[in-house]
Amino acid sequence: MPVNFSEAEFSLLADADILISKRRIQDKIFTLLQQTQQALTRVVQHQALPAAITTFTGKIAKGENYRLLPYMILDYPAAFSLEDIFAYRTMFYWGNFFSATVHLQGRYLQEHRQALYARAGALIARHVYISTGRSPWHYHYGADNYTPLTWQNKEKILHDPFVKLSQKIALKDWPQVPETSAGFLQTLLEIMFTPS
Repeated sequence: MPVNFSEAEFSLLADADILISKRRIQDKIFTLLQQTQQALTRVVQHQALPAAITTFTGKIAKGENYRLLPYMILDYPAAFSLEDIFAYRTMFYWGNFFSATVHLQGRYLQEHRQALYARAGALIARHVYISTGRSPWHYHYGADNYTPLTWQNKEKILHDPFVKLSQKIALKDWPQVPETSAGFLQTLLEIMFTPS
């Protein structure tokens, strides 16, 4: 079968500047995520967190194919094992959004379910989303993956096998990513680790 390019496809194929611009943008996003990690570190330093969480030094990674589009992620703070997960992920999803998400599973979820449920009002006030999907490794905001956390659906915190709470950040708000991500982490840690 012969290969054919549409006029628009060939225009992209012949334009090297597009990929050069993409690389420059990704370099700037990497720097933005480094700044975000510095802001998160300031939050973490003021909390008495389990050693497994604080010893993780953080990781920035990128990929080209989350639902066909490039992305970059910062995992920090985090603790991963086969069954127990505490992962705070700041993500850039090309053409769509930034996000800040906590993923709790296993003992980290069991230890903090009640506090998250009891103090859900602070999360609802921040317009946080809660996971509805079957896999914890999806991050888009479609109805099959997230829904706004409300007083009516906060019961999910008590019953789901994993809980992801996420704050969506519009692309146009990119200068606020470090501050917004750090503020969301601060709220989460106060809810989870401050005695009642």
